[in-house]
Amino acid sequence: MRGIIVVLVVQTVLMGIVLAKVIGIEERTATAVPSASTAALSGTPTTAQPKSRSPDPAPYLSEEQLRRIVRQELSDQLDRLRRDETTLAGTVDSRHNTSIPGLSPTAAVPRDPTAIEAVSHRIDYFISLGSISHTEMADLQAEIAGLGDEDRKRMLTKLARAMNTGQLKGRF
Repeated sequence: MRGIIVVLVVQTVLMGIVLAKVIGIEERTATAVPSASTAALSGTPTTAQPKSRSPDPAPYLSEEQLRRIVRQELSDQLDRLRRDETTLAGTVDSRHNTSIPGLSPTAAVPRDPTAIEAVSHRIDYFISLGSISHTEMADLQAEIAGLGDEDRKRMLTKLARAMNTGQLKGRF
């Protein structure tokens, strides 16, 4: 019992010393000139000016001025994008009325009934197995990507429906 009392007294004395040191540190930091990092943490501005390369630093821009600049930049970029689209649209081969390969991601793909049927059969095959591996899914998606817009949508719907109903286990 006597040992426990001695340990408690020593512990209390040590806690008092630590508390005194912490209070001393807080007092010293409160009276010190705040640096930029401590001012940012406390939310108070500093009186010291940051060093700049030019003798007369530029004034800060207001929120409205920044918004005006951003709007102007976005407008310029949108105009450039529209000009680029019209330039690309003008590169259509007029003899065949089809887009030049590589220019349009939504170029018309001729309808191939055998390819559509093959993809449909592959989806049915995987449904009958009940699961599809990651590489098989990637291959199937590549085949589906080769179909026309309408057929691709139909095959992806069939695949997604099978996965959502639990008939086919796998990941897109």
